[in-house]
Amino acid sequence: MTANGDCITHVKPRCESGILLNGDCFVGNPSCPDGTDHRDENCVSREFPKCTEEGYEWSELEKQCRKKGKTECPDGYREENGQCVSGNVPDCGENGTLEGKDCIGKKEPTCSDDTY
Repeated sequence: MTANGDCITHVKPRCESGILLNGDCFVGNPSCPDGTDHRDENCVSREFPKCTEEGYEWSELEKQCRKKGKTECPDGYREENGQCVSGNVPDCGENGTLEGKDCIGKKEPTCSDDTY
């Protein structure tokens, strides 16, 4: 059986030690290296990343390094937030439907015998 496209098992997860959180076993208190903070399930730097390539700068909005100045895009693409984006609509094929910017499958996945 499926729920939201995921196969569900009858077997309950358990940990040999520690606690089960979001499907993972955790033992002890989380700790992060100096200069980082614990956020959600990750250690995150307090400083923005430094771009190593000449002429690039960190974009906190895009969460990536981008070229300084105006973005030049090839034919068939347009500039959107400093990136080149295709003007074409994705082809989802006969087994998919376009919903917003995503192709969604029309069929539910098939699960193995020990899942539902």
